[in-house]
Amino acid sequence: MAASIERVALVKWQDSDGVADAIQRELYGLGCQVVPFRYDMPVPWDVDLVLTFAPYNRWLPIARQVGMRPAPERPLLVHWHTEGMPNPSLPLAFTRLLGHVRSWLDRLNDRTGVLGRGSLHLLLQRINPRWGRYRYLGDYMFAHKMGW
Repeated sequence: MAASIERVALVKWQDSDGVADAIQRELYGLGCQVVPFRYDMPVPWDVDLVLTFAPYNRWLPIARQVGMRPAPERPLLVHWHTEGMPNPSLPLAFTRLLGHVRSWLDRLNDRTGVLGRGSLHLLLQRINPRWGRYRYLGDYMFAHKMGW
């Protein structure tokens, strides 16, 4: 028998997030306790499931936090991708390569100890809002590879 899902951590991509509010109402209707958290804050740990959607910002730090928990304590991570996908007319191998590169560039942005606050860090911050669809794809592939 599968474990029941009673407590759900639900991401909020901004303080006033209508989509998160609608999902929260539906989860309440299903009898779940909902623990909302901002995408840039620590993930709550006393939950059975972490639910993310979209993403409207950087999703990988959330997956990383969940994935770093020891397996017996790790809540289930569920992501509902609601954004568009990369151009389907491009060859799949090329799309995957762009996804890997774009996600790698974003992960470099997290390594402030290596980059400091120099010009490379500033360049990566400017790149971050661009090519999001490829970043999402690369982030999903990276998270899968890491077993998250």
